[in-house]
Amino acid sequence: MEQFTFYDMYYDAIGQLPDEEAGKFIKRICNYALYDAEDTPSKDDMANVMWEAIFPLLEKATEIEKTRKIPYYLNRRMQHFSFRLSYANMIKSMTNNKNAGVYIKAMCGYMFNGKTPSDLPNELQGAFNIFKKTFDISKARSESGKKGGQVKKKSITLAKIREDFPEITGKLHENNPVLENVDLNDLYKFIQGNAEVRQLNMYGIVEKYKQNKA
Repeated sequence: MEQFTFYDMYYDAIGQLPDEEAGKFIKRICNYALYDAEDTPSKDDMANVMWEAIFPLLEKATEIEKTRKIPYYLNRRMQHFSFRLSYANMIKSMTNNKNAGVYIKAMCGYMFNGKTPSDLPNELQGAFNIFKKTFDISKARSESGKKGGQVKKKSITLAKIREDFPEITGKLHENNPVLENVDLNDLYKFIQGNAEVRQLNMYGIVEKYKQNKA
């Protein structure tokens, strides 16, 4: 593939790691998504925990993208940008994993939070400046897609469902596989129109919704 979708969940994981481990982590992501390289677990326990947290999402999104399709339902739920092969090659060329970690954190800070780095080492600042224009293009496309979706309809979130129906027990993470292909707007209407299902926990409600749609 020439690119893969990089989600804010990956950044959340990377942000929990020291710079050197963060550098190894982004290389591990790129190895899986772009290079089809054999996965090598980290020697760092926290890095492995973070990998276990993000891998179901990475696996699912990559599986979809390798068929030349776009993971729309994932993109609607999370902030993201297109991570190009050229970005991965730049990071791969950094033999110093700490530098790679500093670089990916700066890159994600810019893409997700709009924070332009001002204290990077000269060699990393140069690399950042080279790719900044392509970062801006990717960022603009992501923002455009997000705004387009908002114009079409107001998006319901799991947090909104929990807020409006506090009697429902149990919590689901938005990346839980049970929610695959579930339209949360439609699920909200289902809960709103069927008071009896609110006696179930959230997982049970989703299963009931799916049965009703079958």
